[in-house]
Amino acid sequence: MKKFFSLLLLLLSICTVSHAQKFEIRDGAFMLNDTPIRIYGGEMHYARIPREYWRQRIQMAKAMGCNALSIYVFWNYHETAPGVWDWTTDNHDLRAFVETARSEGMYIILRPGPYVCAEWDFGGFPYWIMNSKFRADDETFLHLCRNYLRQVHQQVDGLFVEQGGNILMTQVENEFGSFAFDMQSKIPIKSAKLYMEKMADIFREVGFTHTLFTCDGGVVPVVNFARLGHIKGLFPGTNDSKFLGIAHHTVRRFYNKKGPYYIPEEYPGWFTHWGDAHMFHRNVSTYKTHIEKLLKTDFSFCYYMIHGGTNFGFMNGANYSKGHEVWPVVTSYDYGAPVDEAGNRTPLYDSLRAVYQRATHRMLPDVPAPIPSMSIDNIKLTSYPLFRTLQRVHPDYVRDALSFEVYAHAYGYMLYERTWDSAQHAHMSTAGIKDYSTIYINDSLVATINRDAPAGSIPKEITLDLRKNDTLRILSENIGRINFGRKMYENSKGTSKGIVMDGKIILGWTIDALPPQDPHVYACEQEYIPHIPVYYTGTFKLTHTADTYINMKGFGKGVVFVNGHNLGRYWEIGPQYSLYVPGVWLNEGENEIVIFDQINHSQQHSISATAKPVNN
Repeated sequence: MKKFFSLLLLLLSICTVSHAQKFEIRDGAFMLNDTPIRIYGGEMHYARIPREYWRQRIQMAKAMGCNALSIYVFWNYHETAPGVWDWTTDNHDLRAFVETARSEGMYIILRPGPYVCAEWDFGGFPYWIMNSKFRADDETFLHLCRNYLRQVHQQVDGLFVEQGGNILMTQVENEFGSFAFDMQSKIPIKSAKLYMEKMADIFREVGFTHTLFTCDGGVVPVVNFARLGHIKGLFPGTNDSKFLGIAHHTVRRFYNKKGPYYIPEEYPGWFTHWGDAHMFHRNVSTYKTHIEKLLKTDFSFCYYMIHGGTNFGFMNGANYSKGHEVWPVVTSYDYGAPVDEAGNRTPLYDSLRAVYQRATHRMLPDVPAPIPSMSIDNIKLTSYPLFRTLQRVHPDYVRDALSFEVYAHAYGYMLYERTWDSAQHAHMSTAGIKDYSTIYINDSLVATINRDAPAGSIPKEITLDLRKNDTLRILSENIGRINFGRKMYENSKGTSKGIVMDGKIILGWTIDALPPQDPHVYACEQEYIPHIPVYYTGTFKLTHTADTYINMKGFGKGVVFVNGHNLGRYWEIGPQYSLYVPGVWLNEGENEIVIFDQINHSQQHSISATAKPVNN
């Protein structure tokens, strides 16, 4: 084993991948230029990391011993509207990330989906995919996938190892076996295989003619997901090294009888939901022992995640359970990973780095210095009640109260308003009101619909007493589309069935798709009103910049922008109580903060930032 590692590390210790190479699977091994190699990788996502920090995060992975990075490509991050693509701005430049890794001597395992899961909104799908029968043999869906994958290939063409680049292999779809198993009544095995075969054909058609592989989970409880998710000709990867026996069985049954064996997702941590008791962190000693044993096997693997980063903006995904109709993931994607949310080493990092050095006798690069952090005190805030200050671009534009998707509004909030010309005593159904919605008569909060709460706690209807000229308002938030399982088909947001009162659909609503980061929605400062949505704005000056964390304790539920950057959501239920602010997004001199709080329990006059995260 030591000889094997020495050969691998000699081969992969080059500082820059630059010449055409041959990567293949042969003789039961991954082969690079006819020499066996072992992949010791880590997953990180360029969309979750400020572009200015990409190189530092890559260097952190390399200093822990990694020779490869596994990366998801998020379709909805790049196709921002149908036919509108962004591959260059801010963190969107996939090619630049791959080339940065190349310059650091790191190989890439490319995972473009088109479905990725990843606790990312809708598993990476654009919202309009809901109009097709997705993850199935549906021509409309496959056509959209072909267009997307062609775009991805255009971005990375020239960067495969066979072209002198650093991309070793590419994954087709993602954990389709578990989805097909969950949907067995609707997706027979034959149909599942046909879909995967057509997806693999699309990959090849658009230019991915190098090594392709699949990725599936282990066993639940005795079903091998690869039976549904793998197809002939593609190498099968199996997630989670707790199931090494299943991984062996998968390769021997579906590929060949002698390996290699690859774990695309080896979990040093896990994600966190809003309302969990604490942010996830694994026992360091127990996991170190597990990796020591794994390194003695002949498995290749990638840590998922080696560095999680942040669900900036509105891009967090959601799950579901018996107790949660929609169970959103927190903004921090720290994941309990070896490299924390801000790119710093953790005790787990130091332990795994030491384990790797003992196993390989390799001198690793020095660990990059910690990124500086700072606190910021007493940022003064001015409040603007939403209903008194909202400036409408089309104040007479009246529509029916339908979902976000009907009106091509992907993320954030939708405000539905209607003024009554006569008194009404009515019972409003809550059946079609999604996610987190607050309901008001004029400036008074009358009900909250929280689909993250236990199902039995949500009333089936709300009694409303409306006087003549009263305004009924419903502010609905998309708290994250479900990213895993059969309920992905139930992902519409807002008021998906219209507003129904006493059994009748009510028409004639004014609708605002809110852009809460835009300070120009306010007319002027108004008297503070509790329990209605409020904007806060403030400015602060800095003599130097560093990473920091906005402390959201005392606030209710909303989203924060600093210098126009959407830091993501906060929620008083925790366990995350602060939002990470990369220092590269701050200015020496004046800075602006904008906060949108939907709950607004009490007026806040100031806010501060801390040098470390505030979590349970």
